[in-house]
Amino acid sequence: MSALKALFGFVVMMTCGLPVLAGDAAPTGAPKSTGTVAASMPMPVVQPKFEEYVSRVIIKGRWGSKPGEYRDNISEGNQTWPTNFIVTDNGHIYVLDDFNNRVQHYNAEGKLLEMIPIESYKLASKKEIAKNNGLDYSSVSIDWFFREGNAIYAVASKRTGGIGSARVSDMLKLVDGRFKKLTLSKEIKTVQNTISRAARREKIKHVFNGNTGFRIAKGKTEAEDQYIYNGSPVEFADEDKNGNRWVVGGRSLRKYSPKGHLLYEMPLNMESWAISKSGDFYLLDMYSSKPGKPENLAFEDWEGIYIRKFTLKK
Repeated sequence: MSALKALFGFVVMMTCGLPVLAGDAAPTGAPKSTGTVAASMPMPVVQPKFEEYVSRVIIKGRWGSKPGEYRDNISEGNQTWPTNFIVTDNGHIYVLDDFNNRVQHYNAEGKLLEMIPIESYKLASKKEIAKNNGLDYSSVSIDWFFREGNAIYAVASKRTGGIGSARVSDMLKLVDGRFKKLTLSKEIKTVQNTISRAARREKIKHVFNGNTGFRIAKGKTEAEDQYIYNGSPVEFADEDKNGNRWVVGGRSLRKYSPKGHLLYEMPLNMESWAISKSGDFYLLDMYSSKPGKPENLAFEDWEGIYIRKFTLKK
């Protein structure tokens, strides 16, 4: 939820511009293909069509604490805002509204259905802040907010002291409209494995299994390995129901056909993102009605957040 957090913050997953509602970003890049050349005459190479997406804002919430509104936070010269959201197979959207201690649940058309309580922000006590050189901080946070299959999980952390102190984590699962603490060791272990760095690496390898365009640039340690697909970095990868590969890395979101052709590309800045199995994708960012470049706007110029849904143009 920080403007400085890494792209793979799950944001969500995975969290990235489009900070001002001034129209859609145009696709960049071009599909590449290696054709066969005849001895006497070059044969035409049939390039796959570079796809077009249309978008619309389906959720827009001003700063506040009323239903459908969201809170931001300004501390130590940084502005943070809700960035974690989940899209289910039926298109429902769950947005973690950190500073209001809730998750807001919408249907596929962006209608608010419910607000689910979750402890995600609690200002530390004056005594704890004093120990932290007077810098305020939240003693609780949601470090992971994700779905696995049809289940929605959150990993909550509580600091036992100031910033940098040890944390105690709780694994939470959304059950019957409420987040409940996991107690079964088998399910806790499953969640721990899902969010591990090793599991994320294995997910990328699985998506590109057997594809000649995928390679691993070895680092000094396995954690420093760089994943590359068709010459571009890979930090996240998944497949939709049609076998298309969706990749995030190198500050862009890219879509490849099952044969590895680049079908679509969009630059990412600070947006959070989500990809549905149907092949739609979603971006979450702040919005402002003030003119000017986003990087020149002051904290108080931003008015809230929105989620834009991108659908393949028919």
